[in-house]
Amino acid sequence: MKKKKYGRSIGRKTVYGLIILGIVMIISVSGCVAFIYQRQTLDNFQDITSGYAKSAAEYIDGDYVKKYAHSENKKAFYNDPYYKEVQKYLDSIQNNTGLAYYYVFIPYENDMEYVWDSDTIHSADDLNHREEYMEGGKEFVEKTFRKNPKPGILVGYEEGIGQISCSFYPIFDSDHNLVALAGADTTMEQVKVRLLHFILAVMIPVLTVIIIAILAWYRYMKKKLIIPLHTLNSVSKTMALNLKEDMDVELDINTHDEIEELADSFEFMNTEIRDYIHQVENLTSEKERIGAELDIARNIQDGMLPQTFPPFPERSEFDLYASMKAAKEVGGDFYDYFLLDDDHLALVIADVSGKGVPAALTMMATKILIGNTALMHPTSPGKILEEVNKQVLDNNGADMFVTVWLGILEISTGTLTCANAGHEYPVIYREGKSFELFKDKHGLVLGAMPESKYSEYTVKLEKGDVIYVYTDGVPEATDNDDKQMGMDYMVRALNNMPSTDPETIINEMYNAIDDFIQGAEQFDDTTMLCLRIKR
Repeated sequence: MKKKKYGRSIGRKTVYGLIILGIVMIISVSGCVAFIYQRQTLDNFQDITSGYAKSAAEYIDGDYVKKYAHSENKKAFYNDPYYKEVQKYLDSIQNNTGLAYYYVFIPYENDMEYVWDSDTIHSADDLNHREEYMEGGKEFVEKTFRKNPKPGILVGYEEGIGQISCSFYPIFDSDHNLVALAGADTTMEQVKVRLLHFILAVMIPVLTVIIIAILAWYRYMKKKLIIPLHTLNSVSKTMALNLKEDMDVELDINTHDEIEELADSFEFMNTEIRDYIHQVENLTSEKERIGAELDIARNIQDGMLPQTFPPFPERSEFDLYASMKAAKEVGGDFYDYFLLDDDHLALVIADVSGKGVPAALTMMATKILIGNTALMHPTSPGKILEEVNKQVLDNNGADMFVTVWLGILEISTGTLTCANAGHEYPVIYREGKSFELFKDKHGLVLGAMPESKYSEYTVKLEKGDVIYVYTDGVPEATDNDDKQMGMDYMVRALNNMPSTDPETIINEMYNAIDDFIQGAEQFDDTTMLCLRIKR
């Protein structure tokens, strides 16, 4: 047999996944931190520039500005001592604080006239000169040139400097009339520098924490998943190469999850296979050898199904019972149930197409896939079936398919969320009423088509309600005249039950099947699972 080549190991895939996750986390955290800090920095600069604008407005004599505004000889003001004093004050503040501009102007409808501005007024000839508003400036002036100005900041662009932020504050005369606006501008370069320094200061420890978290998670995954899987892979190869030797397999795997359960199954399978080999070697006929093979396969199949009842004796909210009776040959029916957490119980019943060892092996693989996938989507049976369908298709060399009904019970509320992949309709009993078929929506069977979707539906189960699920071996039980029992007979049998106890229901249904077939040979596997809500 040609050895199959595989791609990257699960260890490498885990590392790559963690690296991608780390990059996404770093980008996300950086973006959020940068956005928040930028907003805070802009607010801080608004407070600073607004403060300088207000200081200038309170320092300057509004009556003097009013006199300037109404003067016909504004150039004469340039050499006035008070004008020089104010200009010196503005220059001093601008030079010592890092402000880009510090000025006073008179706003008009479509333009503005600078009264003091060391960057544009260098002589008397520069006075009485008007300049158009920058983009958005007119609207911003309207908000601030009022007796109760609205605080804010105007971000504009100045050639040679770049982006600037501007704040204005009104100047009043002695009669409290508006005469001018004091303005303070600062460059946005200061905001960018502060932002860069902040990001470097914050992201280094954040990056360190993320890297440590990723390394810790990888170490945990390596211990709980990667190493155990490598161990299982190595042991399985050793078992395959030493089938005829009495080699005991003891796997020291203590992950307390499905991986440990799989290791136990390997140990059990190893013991059963070796017992099987010894039995086959002692058989004297082909018929006995085949019979022994099927018996061992059936034992392995039975060993994969939970058979301890009550399964959760500490849980008083529900009763649960399940059973499978295989036909002459091993088949592909199976049931399963397991707690996803303290408040969610998964219920599974399925039927693999065909019979014999291939169906039994497909059954074992599908059972493990559903159990593992359920941990990733603990509240969505539809997503669980979608993921399992992809995995079944990837490894479906025998072209087999699987019908599955999967339900997840929220124990605290009694809400059962279900999805159906081509399986039989469930039967529901309401307290004080009767059993009825619940015709849910079916999706495609697993292993049929890639990208299949499975819709979900919910059923509210109250105290005393019962849900009963089964494989097609129940309604298709056949008598000696090749007549099938059918759904109607099955539902009538359920409604004739002496009790709604799950174990009683399943045992009585087996009796009903026996009454119907009257000794005929069992045609198919017969599997049932029943749940009753107690409180």
